[in-house]
Amino acid sequence: MKSVLLFSEWKLAARAAARTVCSLVLIAPLFFAGGNLYAGDSLSGAVIDARTLRIQEKVEKLFASGDYRRALFIYENELAPIGDKYAQYMLGYMYLTGAGVEKDYVLALAWYRLAAERGKAEFVGVRDELLAALSQADVGRSDEVYRQLRRRYSDVAVIYEQVEADFRVLTTQTGSRLPGGSRSLTVVNPTQRSARSGDNYYQQIRLRFEAGLTFLGDELAIEDLESEPEDVDLTELKAHVDAYLERVD
Repeated sequence: MKSVLLFSEWKLAARAAARTVCSLVLIAPLFFAGGNLYAGDSLSGAVIDARTLRIQEKVEKLFASGDYRRALFIYENELAPIGDKYAQYMLGYMYLTGAGVEKDYVLALAWYRLAAERGKAEFVGVRDELLAALSQADVGRSDEVYRQLRRRYSDVAVIYEQVEADFRVLTTQTGSRLPGGSRSLTVVNPTQRSARSGDNYYQQIRLRFEAGLTFLGDELAIEDLESEPEDVDLTELKAHVDAYLERVD
């Protein structure tokens, strides 16, 4: 295991570069800036809201100050679930080096594999190095842990969850409006301390819903995936998602 420990020593030098290119999250707030929510390299074009930026800055300070346990909690519970690949990478790094947690090379590899799913060179490199350093038995154990993480935190899982939530909003849109139509409805977003008219609110959801379906269609190789909520078969889509998440890349 000496090669793994030596390998971990140089990774800190790459952390700043990795954060620059891979910190963008999958799920941006509902009221995002103009443009496609999922534009860019995979989903790296997603807009990061002010709250998420504050969390990212906070956890970096915690890690730098040696408060590893609190940093680990934030990476795992606040950033990894929204598709922050850098947070997923950092979880792998912390399990590999024992920063705030007992060393676990199997779990470290699983997080590295998840962080590398968009093909970013920085994360692919550390994943491949650790894959080569571990025994076949440990890699095999990591396969199942990786599957478990994919079911919760992979790009496809995160986007499907958002698509499903948006589907339910859009398909109950008419029945949920107040008398007088959606223009009389003001929707307050407490996380951004802002408000939008009902029309704008549903339009934003619709745009996000369509972008999410486009991503899933491309990622899962589904041809002619319907984008109208009333035409979308969630059961069939979920079957495609589940089959994809069982794969081990």
